[in-house]
Amino acid sequence: MTRHNWLPARPGHVVVLTGFPRWWMWNPAADLNAVRRLAQRKRIQSVFGNFGRIGAGFGLPAVTVLLVLGMNFSNVLLVALLLGVLIVALAGGYLAVGSIRVRVSGGAHAEVEQLMVGVADEEDVIAWVHFEGYPDDNNLARSLCEPLTSIQRSGIAELDFVDRAALAALERRVWETLVELRDQLVLRSDLGEARGRPAFAGIAAEMQYEVERLNSVVHNLFRGLVTFDIAIRQFECERARDAEVTRTLFQGNEIEAPSRLPERLLAMQDALRRAINS
Repeated sequence: MTRHNWLPARPGHVVVLTGFPRWWMWNPAADLNAVRRLAQRKRIQSVFGNFGRIGAGFGLPAVTVLLVLGMNFSNVLLVALLLGVLIVALAGGYLAVGSIRVRVSGGAHAEVEQLMVGVADEEDVIAWVHFEGYPDDNNLARSLCEPLTSIQRSGIAELDFVDRAALAALERRVWETLVELRDQLVLRSDLGEARGRPAFAGIAAEMQYEVERLNSVVHNLFRGLVTFDIAIRQFECERARDAEVTRTLFQGNEIEAPSRLPERLLAMQDALRRAINS
């Protein structure tokens, strides 16, 4: 998969990868519009709060100096009012510039999405921040996101003959696996402490079994995702070849090689089913 510092989300995309180790996945059932509105409110409050503190830091000493110098109180009040209007205008301009930048980038700017991740509930998003202090487990979780991101960016869901319900089931499968991995972090941490203690040998064995079981689930799902991603690429290559064959025949040339597009389509559908059941 082509790697970039920022892979923008698109409508219908639930997985986003940024510069390592950052990644996140939205719950396919989450109301992202509600999360986006909450993030916007938090951003507005933060921006106006920061500009307000800056204005107070400069304005209060200035007002004090003017009063000490004997300026009329009404004039001082007018200066303070003008300063407040200036601060509000600067804050509004800052937000407007940020909004324009987001619109230019298609509404998927990294800062906006990361702010959404910061305000979203855990049942709506799972992200690298939940795995801080667990680098190995973070890599394990991210390994599922990379092929799913490639699948999403292929545009396969936009084709009429693709089973969108099956693609949604695959997303839910990845989401549920990541949630289970996040919920198991405490157990994995306790397992490290229980190892080497004879008194906890039985408990450590049970914990080790659960960890290995989930690791096996993650690895099998990863292989299923990669296989499906490869099947998509092979299908797209065959579709491009068929388009070239059609163009060549239209020009009056003969092509003897038969189309393998139906075969590739069946292989892609089978890979999707296997990925869901892996």
